[in-house]
Amino acid sequence: MRSVRNGIEQSALLAGTLRTMAKQVSMSSPRSVRLALTQLDGPYVVRFKGLVCFGTQVGPENSDEPYVFVFTRCTSPPDAPPTTSVKLPRGIAAWSMDQGDGQKACEQMYGPGPARELLIHVRLMEHDQQDLSEVESKAREEISKGVDAGLAALYRAVPFAAAIEAVPGLKQAVKDGVSKVFVAGLRETVGWNDDELGNETVIIHVADLVSSASSAPQASHGVEYHIETPLLTDGDASYKAYFDVVTA
Repeated sequence: MRSVRNGIEQSALLAGTLRTMAKQVSMSSPRSVRLALTQLDGPYVVRFKGLVCFGTQVGPENSDEPYVFVFTRCTSPPDAPPTTSVKLPRGIAAWSMDQGDGQKACEQMYGPGPARELLIHVRLMEHDQQDLSEVESKAREEISKGVDAGLAALYRAVPFAAAIEAVPGLKQAVKDGVSKVFVAGLRETVGWNDDELGNETVIIHVADLVSSASSAPQASHGVEYHIETPLLTDGDASYKAYFDVVTA
């Protein structure tokens, strides 16, 4: 009987303790909730701040010509803004970068808006125009040799055809015409796409976004940032992309 009474008393004591704790929580919650909501309001802005090269695709003696595609998507509720995408630098341009170079930028990728969870995808490309020019030059050189060999065979078979040589600029025009058609066809068939050096996705959680906005930025090779991507690399070239968070 005594043990039952003790059990009842202990239960009553535990219930009283729980009621006290619940009352304390209910009294403190409004203030903490208001503080959290204030922080979530922002408004916040997320910006792409630049690119740093830690190694080039073709070795330290040559420069890369990188450019980036940056995609930002809000993963929060349905009223989230649409995906933002941008190619940097804009237009058909590319940066020229060597190992140790930092390329500064300041491109708004989100905001001004409330704190939301953001998904940022970075795709790093390397412009192949220099390699393409070398290939085209080699193709034109070989076509020129082919035209010479073809005309020599024609002259042997049809001796009077050698009169072609007397027409100023005709043979060169033939070479240029054949080269133009051949290179255009090769471009279309092969594509000559620029190289992808790497791609990474970074998720910025709400807590990280809020804390970053109130933190001093770090710096890498002159580029100030709060958030960095993992290394973007194809095994030779290696880069990182950087972002910061500010309040509007």
